Amino acid sequence: KVPYSRIDVIDYMIEHSGEYIYNGESFHRQPRFDSELLQEFLNVLAPFAINEKVYLYEKGKHNIPLFVGKVVSYPDSYIPMISLLKDEKNGKEYRDGSVFLHIRSSSLYLKKEGKTEQKKFPWIKDLVIYDKKVDAGDLKDYSDPIFGEERVLHKRFR
Repeated sequence: KVPYSRIDVIDYMIEHSGEYIYNGESFHRQPRFDSELLQEFLNVLAPFAINEKVYLYEKGKHNIPLFVGKVVSYPDSYIPMISLLKDEKNGKEYRDGSVFLHIRSSSLYLKKEGKTEQKKFPWIKDLVIYDKKVDAGDLKDYSDPIFGEERVLHKRFR
């Protein structure tokens, strides 16, 4: 089995979901996942445990994390709100609960003196969460067995 990050797997499921259409007269190519069922699944799914340490990378560069943080909550999707603990690039450490990052809204939240300040940065949307020591590469590198193409189990066997 090839290990994938939890977010990669969820993104793959979303990409391959759609509406199922039944027609007894002819064959219609169907998506792998029913989008309504997948949405229900994602509503209850928490890919990371609360307080779990996560590593944030720049999209396409998975060798050195930009930030280390911990999962705080799931405000609006399967992408968590993250309390930043360390900026790996600058070596700066943050007190837990003082700086929050929300990837989906490209927002950084700073807590100071009991008040929360929100700042928007477009680069935040390009951050990705990868499980530490799990990166099988791009899912598109692998063949699709459902539609008749041969599946390559691991890149090194190519």
